[in-house]
Amino acid sequence: MQSKLLITFINAVCISLCAWMLAQLSWATVAYMTPLDNAPTLDHALSTSDNRGNASTSNTLTQLKSAQLFGTASETNIKTPVKTPTVPLKVTTLNLRLNGILTSGTGAKVAIISYQGKQRAYAVGEQIQIQSAKLPILDILHDHIIISRNGIDEIVKLSKRQPLSRGLTRSAQERSALRADLNHAAYRQLIGNAKQTLQNRPLSLTKYFSVQPVNQHGSLQGYKLNAGSDGRLFQQLRLQENDLLTAVNGQPVTQLTLQSFSALLKQNAELELTLLRDSQPLSFTVSF
Repeated sequence: MQSKLLITFINAVCISLCAWMLAQLSWATVAYMTPLDNAPTLDHALSTSDNRGNASTSNTLTQLKSAQLFGTASETNIKTPVKTPTVPLKVTTLNLRLNGILTSGTGAKVAIISYQGKQRAYAVGEQIQIQSAKLPILDILHDHIIISRNGIDEIVKLSKRQPLSRGLTRSAQERSALRADLNHAAYRQLIGNAKQTLQNRPLSLTKYFSVQPVNQHGSLQGYKLNAGSDGRLFQQLRLQENDLLTAVNGQPVTQLTLQSFSALLKQNAELELTLLRDSQPLSFTVSF
């Protein structure tokens, strides 16, 4: 009987203890799920974090804008470079002779230069062989050329020109005339087909002729002819030193270009050259 009462008492105590523990657990759960009035919520925390992030980003952008990423511009004024005055070029002391300058219809120029008795035509960019040195031609102008010698620019002027005499008459021209047939074997042996040579390889004739422009009072009067390094053709044509070519087929050489001269060659089987020899006009007809 006593044992039953003891068991009943123990059970009552256990049930009471379990009920108290369940009550404590229930109140703890309710307290956890009920937010406090002053406690920050999750939305509030996230909003606060975003505001702080925006403020930080704004501050960072402001700092980047005010930063001089590529340095601060100098306050010193930029000075305009002063141009150095052009120094006149010196005339070369080399034993070069500029015999003439030929100009094509396109404006291209060729210089006729002799050195130690040898004459040759040169264009801009070509080199003159002087013993072991090579002198490039930098430019060709109307009365001189510019060469480079040991890195220094020098000029070579046209040889001195002889003035022309006045008072020439048509009757004197008619009393004197020359003729040459360039198809003759003696001429072909030297220059081949004369017309083709004049049209395709005119510079190959510079070894037979020295051509020098002659000016008077600043205007071109004609071209002075002299023998080149090979004087055979000059002699066969019975030309004389300092003969002055003034016209071709009645057209003054002052109005003649390489293009118009080439047209005359194509259209005619012969050309009439007007020369001045010892101040007297001379008609010289060449046939091809």
